Amino acid sequence: MLAAFQERFAALQASPAAPESPDAVTLRHHRWQSCSLQWRAFIDTLFAELESGVEPAAAQAFYRSVGLRFAEGMALPPCESLEDLERAIGDCWAALDWGWVRLVDEGQFLRISHGAYPVPHAGPPHPGDTAPALMSPPWMSYMLEGVYTRWMGELGGTGLLAVCRNRQVPITQPLVFDFGRHG
Repeated sequence: MLAAFQERFAALQASPAAPESPDAVTLRHHRWQSCSLQWRAFIDTLFAELESGVEPAAAQAFYRSVGLRFAEGMALPPCESLEDLERAIGDCWAALDWGWVRLVDEGQFLRISHGAYPVPHAGPPHPGDTAPALMSPPWMSYMLEGVYTRWMGELGGTGLLAVCRNRQVPITQPLVFDFGRHG
């Protein structure tokens, strides 16, 4: 434990020769922050078992329902502007160490980009790691659909949905949702 701390502290103190790419920064965040080592195998096994016992549509509905319930415990304050809303959502995620969010009004949809979301299987840091890109867990996008649908509904977007545009991407890329009328 102490050795890991010392390694992390030394890495933070070292001045990089060139600025890090956003992908490198996000990957470093995932490896240090995403999930406590004691829970990684359990969470991966839990989700794999849940998904093996039900139809995909039922699992997706379950994850959305979890997201709806999750959002109930984190009500957003009243927001006067898109910037206020982005800040309020960002504050909720920061309190949980669940990454960052960016909101863009696209006219027909509110575009929600959510990066550095928790990934239970990101693994410990390995200097010089060249492993293939880890992909976002599919359940995360469905769960976040529920969260964003609930939050936006509570702020006046009743009857509209948040739908993920990119369910499985490398974990260095944000999940992107369109909130609005679909179908």
